[in-house]
Amino acid sequence: SKKPVKLELSAAEEYLYYEKPVGVVSRYKMSVTRRGVIKAADISITLDAGSYNPFIEEIVDRMTVAATGIYSIPVYRIRVVAKASDQPPTALNLNRLDSNIFFAFETQLSSISDAVGFLSSRIRLRNFKESGQSPFVRDFSFFREVLSNINSQSTFKRKSTVYNNEKKYEDLGNLDFSIPIRGVGMGIAFEGSGFLGSIQFSSEMKMKLSLEKDGKLIIHSYPPSSSVKNIWISIVAKEFDVQE
Repeated sequence: SKKPVKLELSAAEEYLYYEKPVGVVSRYKMSVTRRGVIKAADISITLDAGSYNPFIEEIVDRMTVAATGIYSIPVYRIRVVAKASDQPPTALNLNRLDSNIFFAFETQLSSISDAVGFLSSRIRLRNFKESGQSPFVRDFSFFREVLSNINSQSTFKRKSTVYNNEKKYEDLGNLDFSIPIRGVGMGIAFEGSGFLGSIQFSSEMKMKLSLEKDGKLIIHSYPPSSSVKNIWISIVAKEFDVQE
């Protein structure tokens, strides 16, 4: 017909039939001390951008920010290469875009933990600095308390030690695949969507309040997380003297 076609999908239909996650290969080369402190990192990320992608700059920026996790690395190199292909364009899913990069880095730290013989939680603490974050300036000071509490209050240390000892002596038989049957691991990431230079929703980052005749106050905004929502409700209720 040579006329434009508009295809409308519900959120469930989009998830099932349309969304295509970004195909990514991450490679990490690291120089570490005998105590597991990272001295240098060469990080290479290659992604399949599909046949065309209007959001590729945003995707590359987010993956670059996620590449070092929450850790401070003195010397680093980050390379992100987006390749065009004959595949459909990749979907910009803000909830899952960074996850594979975070997972790759955390997996690398677990490998370092196995190599130097220290618990992965301790390796993370040794590579974490509250100030002077490099290459990105971020405030993750609360992570030290989180990691310390995991070490002192949870059963992670005990379970991880038992599993690693068992793994050394366990006869797994004649398995013809290399995927671990089970494991004990740790992963740490942050939610950067909308806060680390995002341009995707910059025009929608605004809030409007409406006070109805019956005393009901409505907040019009981009949907926040549950914790941020509770903070907004508390502030609005106090400022406008209405019931939460």
